[in-house]
Amino acid sequence: MFAKPSHAPAGVSIAGIEVLEAETALSSATLSETLLPAVRHLLPPTMQDPTFLQQLTGIRERRMWADRTCTPSQAAALVADRLLSRLGIARSEVTLVISCSVTRDFIEPSVATLVHGELGLPDTCQCFDLSNACVGMVNGIDVATQMIVSGRVDNALIVCAENTHDLIDGALRTLGTGTPDATRFESLLPGLTLGCGAVAVWLTRDAGGPGALRVHGAASLAATSQGRNRLCTAQRELITTQSRGLLRHGLMLAARTLVRLEAKLGVRRDQFDLFVCHQVSETHAQGVAKVWGMPFERFHNIYPTHGNMGPVAVIYCLHEAMRAGRVAPGSQVLLGGIGSGINCTLMQLSA
Repeated sequence: MFAKPSHAPAGVSIAGIEVLEAETALSSATLSETLLPAVRHLLPPTMQDPTFLQQLTGIRERRMWADRTCTPSQAAALVADRLLSRLGIARSEVTLVISCSVTRDFIEPSVATLVHGELGLPDTCQCFDLSNACVGMVNGIDVATQMIVSGRVDNALIVCAENTHDLIDGALRTLGTGTPDATRFESLLPGLTLGCGAVAVWLTRDAGGPGALRVHGAASLAATSQGRNRLCTAQRELITTQSRGLLRHGLMLAARTLVRLEAKLGVRRDQFDLFVCHQVSETHAQGVAKVWGMPFERFHNIYPTHGNMGPVAVIYCLHEAMRAGRVAPGSQVLLGGIGSGINCTLMQLSA
């Protein structure tokens, strides 16, 4: 059993999660067929066919919005509306909205203001964006938890939606121009793992009942020096990554952050029944399990069918784990992610 965490927030829980799956499946085979003429010279003989992208990433397909013009605020408002309706929460009751999306409708205003307006929330409901690459949703839950504990707000609606059409198109277009070398191919490969999706989380004090997850606390570390904060950079239409460096330094940071979580909350990693992490690829998922020294079977993963949905992924993965029956009453769950920059935040939840 867990010792009572010394930093546990008083009675704050995730009372509901809703996900919105993008309508169209885009297979790795389809992308591979498009790219093969440009990159065949970089691939070993066993990969010179339409399976090469799945072999490299472990991703069979990702989901994309059927309407490529679907904005993050539109998808976030839709999934939030479904969540509030399912839980029977009146719009007048919502006291905080945080959007954690990476992709955005505009540079300003915030995505949260657009969601706030679309839902018709009251003037007394605060709204702002908290964007921190792939770890944003975990940060959003952590910040909202502290605001509830302090009495600043009574509850929080935390949303995230990503539209990655332009980023995938940018990677395809750039790789298809000229004859890419190995360095260029490696730097653009992560852009081909991306997918679309949306999630919403309802966070409140004193939540109970089936499906509620108590938030016990979190630990974070940042590793930004020596160029680590530029290992992965993205503009609206192109993401470039120093993949090997980001993976190596990200895993090192994840290892240190788990040690910090154990010390801060008085827990041991082997006491967690389930590990739910941001979804990137097979290499990333296996790497996290290895540096944490935990069996891969304790991790729930959705990257084979959904790819990398940015900060959407960790909550989407948690939802799917719950739907699969992997979170039972009393289960202890580690929720976390590693974000470009590099940041890592890990959180203890219990059912």
